[in-house]
Amino acid sequence: MVRGGGGCFTGRLEPHIGGQDGVAGALQIYALWYDGGERVKRLYRLPGGVLRIQSDNTKYPEIEVQPSEMEHIRIIGRIVHVAGEGGL
Repeated sequence: MVRGGGGCFTGRLEPHIGGQDGVAGALQIYALWYDGGERVKRLYRLPGGVLRIQSDNTKYPEIEVQPSEMEHIRIIGRIVHVAGEGGL
């Protein structure tokens, strides 16, 4: 279980996962390491091998990662449960 309070839980999946909610890694939401830190985001595979990293919080833009940049991403695991006041 991963607990919020910083890092990957800083508002990027609000209103569904809040800063104090816990998650236990069948959602299409993944924990990943990208751009120097942990993230919890929705991932989508696009044509041409492009990976879209998308937040539920519209304050954060989606990121499209080209196949040549994939070595900079580490998928930690898929979120399967959220505990707290959020909800999916």
